[in-house]
Amino acid sequence: MIKSLKIDFWIILGIIFCSVPVILWFRVKPLTSALLFFVIPTIYLFIRRKKPIKRIFAGSALIGIGLGFIFDVILSANNAWYELGSQLMFNYRIFGFWPVDEPIWFILWALFIIAFYEHFHEREKKGVISKRFQYLAIPTLIALVFVLCIFTVRESIFYFRYAYFFLALPSIIPIVLVIKRYPALFIKFFKTGLFFFMLFLIYELTAVKLGQWYFPGEYIGWIELVGLRFPFEELFFWMMLSNFTVLSLYEFFVDDSK
Repeated sequence: MIKSLKIDFWIILGIIFCSVPVILWFRVKPLTSALLFFVIPTIYLFIRRKKPIKRIFAGSALIGIGLGFIFDVILSANNAWYELGSQLMFNYRIFGFWPVDEPIWFILWALFIIAFYEHFHEREKKGVISKRFQYLAIPTLIALVFVLCIFTVRESIFYFRYAYFFLALPSIIPIVLVIKRYPALFIKFFKTGLFFFMLFLIYELTAVKLGQWYFPGEYIGWIELVGLRFPFEELFFWMMLSNFTVLSLYEFFVDDSK
């Protein structure tokens, strides 16, 4: 890592670790935590170096809005996680159960992962979007519209046990397929993954401690750290694998797979 990137990395770490006492002291809401953990570092990275903005935002929209919304609305309906009204920035729930804050959170989450990856592991600045983009974007848009339409008439069709585990399980597929086809990407994904595992673990522990979100659903197991409990699914699918899934989809359908 060249010197300027090392400086950027340590500054990003500094922003994150300085955010923790602010979050705990002021007992902020989840979306405010996202502002501190995701948005401020993203802005810093955009200021530091020119990036392929068109491609980054296309990837963030495809993954954060398209796939993220589908995942989030179904899991919210199944109480995979729950936020009290007092913890919401915008206290309105779509369909009566889906907090407006959560779709916003998913966009910011995907944007930071992709911006971080582009800054530290990619060099191309033109922002050319892969021709494969349409092959995921169109089915995702159709699926999103279908799911939202179903929720307007009969949301119970999406209720099932252990929803978090079974709905998140397919997220492993793009990781396996992309790394198998482009093994050179694994190192870049792994380095990025180490950072985001650390960040997501910190986010999880502060959120659970402050009661920013709860887990009233059904899970295959529980993890306990420093007296705080959260589902195994959170550790495995969000902290460990979610960034791999995002980057696999981004590289194959939006970027150049290099």
